[in-house]
Order: sequence, then structure tokens, then C-alpha cells
Amino acid sequence: MCGAVKPWRAQCGSPATVGLHGSPLHPVSVKGVLFIDGKIPLLKNERNEWELPGGRLENGEDPPSCVSREIEEELGLSATPSVILDSWNFQVIPGRWVLIITYLCESSNKASDCCLSSEHKELGLFHPSELQSLPLPPGYRRSVEAALRLVNRPSQS
Repeated sequence: MCGAVKPWRAQCGSPATVGLHGSPLHPVSVKGVLFIDGKIPLLKNERNEWELPGGRLENGEDPPSCVSREIEEELGLSATPSVILDSWNFQVIPGRWVLIITYLCESSNKASDCCLSSEHKELGLFHPSELQSLPLPPGYRRSVEAALRLVNRPSQS
């Protein structure tokens, strides 16, 4: 069967699928780096790691719409994605991989507009200089650094 996708169970027992050549297909999570009053909103997850706001891409949804929707759901903020910052496969827990795509997002909201959804344990607004001391996975750290380079570069006039 050309093009068939067969059911597969990951080591952690969660359902996944296998592509044409037997390699597992991973869920896609789209995250956003945004600056609110000069600070970066991060959310603490159940693994006690800080992460960027965002979440799973739904069937038929494009990545920019996904990150806008997720930022609204998780922070109560409106955000517009501009450019892709990075992408990588992230092993969330042993045997569970997720493809992460990060966008630089723009928002006119203020810090007082942020609210914490029930999906996370804590919301923090961090100055970029504070990120070194946080438990933040390397891919998210790279995305923030890429966003800072884009935001801080001189404009081309």
C-alpha cells in the first residue's frame, strides 16, 4: 500500500503513527516568543520546566493560526506571528517526541493583560537577563536568543 500510515505505539504507550519508511511521526507543537513590556512570558509545566506559550497543531490548522490561538488560550493575549525562529525534535519524556516550531510574535498587550490558564502551574514575565538561571529547555533558549537578535538589530532604511 503506497502512502499508507500504520498505527504504532510509542514506548510510553501513547498512540502515534508510522510514516512510509517505518519511522515514527511526531505531534507538532507551535510556540511563540513575544515581548510584553520588555519581558518574555514563560509558563511552568508539570515537569517544573519553563516553556514558551503555544501548543499542539490541530488538524487542518496552519502554524501561525495555532500559535495565535494558543497564546490567546494560555495567556489571554492577542499575538501576531511574524517569522519562524527555529524548529527541532524535542524528547518531552523518554520515548515521547514532539516537533517544536517557534515563531517571533508581536503583541500590543501589557503585562497587566496576562492571565494564567489552567494548563500550566505558573506564569512568569522575565527580563532576558533572568533566563540563564531558569530551567528552560535548550531549544526554547535558542529561540529566545534568535528573537532577541531580530528585535535588537538595527533597522534597514
